[in-house]
Amino acid sequence: KKSSSSKLILIRQLFNMRTKETEEVLTHVNTFNRVLTELTSQKLNFDEEVKALALLSSLPPSWDVFCTTVTNGSPKLTLDDTVGMVLSEEPWRKSMRLSVEDTEEAHYFEEASTSGQDRSRTRERQSWTRSKSRGKNSNVFCSYYKKT
Repeated sequence: KKSSSSKLILIRQLFNMRTKETEEVLTHVNTFNRVLTELTSQKLNFDEEVKALALLSSLPPSWDVFCTTVTNGSPKLTLDDTVGMVLSEEPWRKSMRLSVEDTEEAHYFEEASTSGQDRSRTRERQSWTRSKSRGKNSNVFCSYYKKT
């Protein structure tokens, strides 16, 4: 139905859409395109750049650097180009996520295999290092390691 209330619902869906960190980007892009198609069928069209920016703004915070790079690297964004860049970025992010998980798992097993005395020394060193590293950047979030 082409009523103003149905258009409002679709616009809210489009601009309030957010991807979760664990959600597949392809699924998100498909949902995003479905809402755009419904808006087009309601005779509501957006500029290509607005569509591309809406997609980028719907990505999770860990994608902020990627979004900045994409917006700074292109004078005029199109949805198709942006979708292509987003979809080509996801496999790299998945491989990095798996690499970080493997590293954390290896560190856990390494720590578990050391003796109690070695472990307490390791903890002492870690707490000393942490206390020394706190400062003006202590609340900075690392998108690579997914930690503050």
